[in-house]
Amino acid sequence: MPFFGDAEQEWPRALRAVLYVLGMAWIFIGVAIVADLFMGAIEEVTTKISIKTDKATGKRRVVRFWNPTVANLSLMALGSSAPEIMLNVKEIVLGSGEGPFYAGQLGPSTIVGSAAFNLLVIIAVCVMSITDGPKAIIETKVYMITATMSVLVYVWLLVILVFMTPDIVTLAEAIVTFLAFFVLLVVTYVADKDCFRGKAKRVAPSAAASVELEGEKKPTPRQGSFSAAADEARLMMQAVQNYATGATHARNALSWLTGKRAKPTVPMGPGGRRASVARKKTISQMRLDAAETNAVLHFKEEAIDVLENCGKVQLIVLRGGPESARSTEVSVEYKSYDITAVGGKDYVHVAGTLTFAPDQLEARIDIEIIDDDRWEQSEHFRVQLSACSEGAQLDDDGRGEQAMVTILNDDELKEEMSKMRQKLGNRDKYEAVRDAWQEQFVDAIKPSVEDGETAGAGAWVAHSISAFWKVLFATVPPPMLGGGWPAFYVSLGYIGAMTIFVSDLASLFGCVIGCPAGITAITFVALGTSMPDLFASKMAAQADDSADNSVGNVTGSNCVNVLLGLGLPWTIGALYWSMASDEAQAEWAVRYAGNKHVQKHIAEGGSAAFVVEAGDLGLSVIVFCCCSLVCLGVLYVRRVYVGGELGGPYALRVATAITLVSLWVIYVLVSSLKILGAFEFSL
Repeated sequence: MPFFGDAEQEWPRALRAVLYVLGMAWIFIGVAIVADLFMGAIEEVTTKISIKTDKATGKRRVVRFWNPTVANLSLMALGSSAPEIMLNVKEIVLGSGEGPFYAGQLGPSTIVGSAAFNLLVIIAVCVMSITDGPKAIIETKVYMITATMSVLVYVWLLVILVFMTPDIVTLAEAIVTFLAFFVLLVVTYVADKDCFRGKAKRVAPSAAASVELEGEKKPTPRQGSFSAAADEARLMMQAVQNYATGATHARNALSWLTGKRAKPTVPMGPGGRRASVARKKTISQMRLDAAETNAVLHFKEEAIDVLENCGKVQLIVLRGGPESARSTEVSVEYKSYDITAVGGKDYVHVAGTLTFAPDQLEARIDIEIIDDDRWEQSEHFRVQLSACSEGAQLDDDGRGEQAMVTILNDDELKEEMSKMRQKLGNRDKYEAVRDAWQEQFVDAIKPSVEDGETAGAGAWVAHSISAFWKVLFATVPPPMLGGGWPAFYVSLGYIGAMTIFVSDLASLFGCVIGCPAGITAITFVALGTSMPDLFASKMAAQADDSADNSVGNVTGSNCVNVLLGLGLPWTIGALYWSMASDEAQAEWAVRYAGNKHVQKHIAEGGSAAFVVEAGDLGLSVIVFCCCSLVCLGVLYVRRVYVGGELGGPYALRVATAITLVSLWVIYVLVSSLKILGAFEFSL
């Protein structure tokens, strides 16, 4: 390390090994903290909404900019895979022991080792963490795509490194690997939207009590009666309406370390019972069933414009649905969120429960608008409906569940005098950002405890370990600034810088204990970079009514690990060698003089190319693919015979966990023995 100079080499090897391990652990804590900030930025980015005018009705609607599936597979998966991606980019661009633009051994092995830990160990932990019945995956189409791809992408690695162009990654192969990530986004989006399936008749908020599905007339239920299927569907609808993202679970899982208060996620159903998702009906069928018995609550207008001097704005919430659902009392929670308007400066923040008495068809939410004497641009905030009571639901298409309020400036006489202020932007927003940034530093220098509690010994120990990182990363801009993008890029830069230290410490540790870089990568480094995923998936498994977030986080992350974690740096490396100077190409030829595949490439007239020697990596990928297929098979059998991929009877949970962890041990042992030369294997 650069802190002690050459004298460090004279220290006892055992002492250096311990110090390097502790250093890696401490840096992994820093990675977890900055990853939490990264997830916060992603949450802010993916909540972006806009107003769209319906061409048929002319009515303005609030629409989400990000499709949830695309967000999970792009920004969310990027957040969880950022350490592995940045490690590979660093190893190629800055070089490791091999030099710049030469493939190292740490990065690719970490990708495969992290994937094995994610799929086998994290899912084993998720299976064991569910004690109140099985939980299954609801969005099976998306899961089937990501699960299949999480195996095929590693088979693709084997194909290009062993069969197509052995030990050489061509520019075309690298680009195909990188672009496959975007193809995966498109395919999962199509599956999520059911683009190739005829849509069932949709029940509007004011629809009658009967609907037709596949030619079958559904009977109108008796007033006040709720079948078990409808109750189950209602719980499912609540899970969909209040669905917590992977970023939410990642942040909540690390709240003990970062000091941020955990955000509420999906509530349980009546009596604490969770919805069972092992059913024969499709989700679309259940939504229709729920709409037959439940009141449908929605905003009358999704886009409202008001003048700054209006005093207050009234948002009207309507109760639709069948006649039978109008005679009971129902309620829905609501809360306001800043966009460009700032609560407390431009309007008075609201949060509460809106109750509909029997036969009451509309209710109002009053929000005070604050008038000031300075000219400002139009500003926006939104109000979100969530967590309906029994007997009510939000619309299954998300229509009317949130309203955007636009505050129009009324100080027209001050407009010419405020041109410069307009160019500088939203003054209230910048003041709120300043206050939030200041609060970040205040929170960073004190232990993480709940309000009203006193910090104990454990809190002070955790604070002492993480205080440096908390203060350093308090420099990351608050997510409310610039829609979350400044925080996104700054925290990503910090993650990249942290991976440089991880790479160096891992190499030094392996050196002093005589452990090859490949083994260090699939064990210590892979475990360290996967720990945030472990905490997030476990929390998602326990908090959600389904296994989508917990299992989908694993399969999606494993796809991104290869397609971005290797596709991006390999494309950079292949581009460099395709344009390398004659001097660099001569050095390249000398470097790989002993590689028969490279020599064959040169003999056939090929020029310098990006070389990734399959060697030990090839067997590691084969073993991982075999273990992955067994794991996915176990999950399928559990779904068929138990009713869900997670949870179930205690004995079955233990058996599943032991099986999956044993597969991970087999992967590590076989890969390590091959790296150590205990046996020969070639393709």
